[in-house]
Amino acid sequence: MIDILPSFPAEKRSKVLCVDTRASDQGKADQNSHGSLLGLVKSWQTEVPEMVISAFTRLKRKPLPLDESSMEKAAILEVTFPSVFKVVISLFPSGSTTPDAVSMYSTDEVS
Repeated sequence: MIDILPSFPAEKRSKVLCVDTRASDQGKADQNSHGSLLGLVKSWQTEVPEMVISAFTRLKRKPLPLDESSMEKAAILEVTFPSVFKVVISLFPSGSTTPDAVSMYSTDEVS
């Protein structure tokens, strides 16, 4: 076994969170390659055509059209894969590609 934490005392090593940063670096690269929220949403729709994506502002439940001007105001994304799951993603600031909070539900939990 390779000692990856030589500077930490042995008794504290079990309390140190070890994370594979390669996965997060790849996620950042993917996120940056799309450049905008609209680019990210369009790539999701291309990769998984069955997925339904809706965008909303914070105070209104009326869906926004998926275009460049509307995506700047989008604060909530609702991503639904029929018969599998629904994900609600809160974005802060509005229009960013960085989630503030994410909730995932099975379709059995959603009415």
